[in-house]
Amino acid sequence: QKLQKNGHPQMPLIPGTNRRYEEVQLLNLNEMDDFEGFFDLVEKSARLLGIPAETAIKECAPGQFEINLLHHDDALLMADQAFLMKRSIKNSAKKFNLNVTFMAKPFSDHAGNGMHAHLSLIDKDGNNVFKVDKNKQPKGIFANSIAGLLKTTPDFLSFYAPSANSYRRLVHNADHAPTTLSWGNENRTSLIRLPEASSSATRLEFRLPSADANPYLVFASILSSVLSGIQNKDALDKETIGNAHAQHEPELGITWREAVKKTSQSSVVREFFGEKFQKSYQVVKESEINRFDSTITDFEYNSYLRHL
Repeated sequence: QKLQKNGHPQMPLIPGTNRRYEEVQLLNLNEMDDFEGFFDLVEKSARLLGIPAETAIKECAPGQFEINLLHHDDALLMADQAFLMKRSIKNSAKKFNLNVTFMAKPFSDHAGNGMHAHLSLIDKDGNNVFKVDKNKQPKGIFANSIAGLLKTTPDFLSFYAPSANSYRRLVHNADHAPTTLSWGNENRTSLIRLPEASSSATRLEFRLPSADANPYLVFASILSSVLSGIQNKDALDKETIGNAHAQHEPELGITWREAVKKTSQSSVVREFFGEKFQKSYQVVKESEINRFDSTITDFEYNSYLRHL
């Protein structure tokens, strides 16, 4: 919990020691063991709250972990559970004298925190309507859904990346966050990944939202984009094979202010969220941006105060 003198976070402390994590090892079981008591409490709390937390794994940054929630067909309940899970994790951490953050980019030189969302579409009989052909290319409604999501992502970007810090995660050529309007089979550099799955589990993974995003707005935005794609029968562009960062310009590499402006002017956002909400969101976010822009940073003091 102890911060540096400048208020910045330190690397996580290894429980039961005075040493801090410096190296990164993805899927490291030893680090999971280090936090065994904490994760036991997280699991117990989730069970008591009725949250279907399935697995936890070690991720790419020091002290960074991923927890998966089982999917179901109630998007509102899913958002409730995502919100409650974040609060529960924070409360569990306090019992171990730990801090947990869902800040998008707490460390400039390590991977940021995302909130990846998986989506499949089921008909009234419980059958998955997302289909691929023999070459694993989406067809029909599945193709329309992906195309609609790609087409309207810039409209909803300020919901997926709602803070100044969110855009520090969206760095072109970074390994862990998408900045291009792309899709691909098992492609973790693309905006939309199609996981290898059985026909009943065919789905898309939307990799853009940061962990600081509001899950209600995230899920509503994804569903709006997918519905728009289906209604308009949007055509899907060619699959990206290989590193998406190397093949596309950074279409999502814009500023926070630009993203909010795009949302405030979007006819798609207005159609699905209503003009009143759209204007209210613009006012709130522009006020927040103005406060951020007027704040004098440590960088300015350190670089200019004594040297200019």
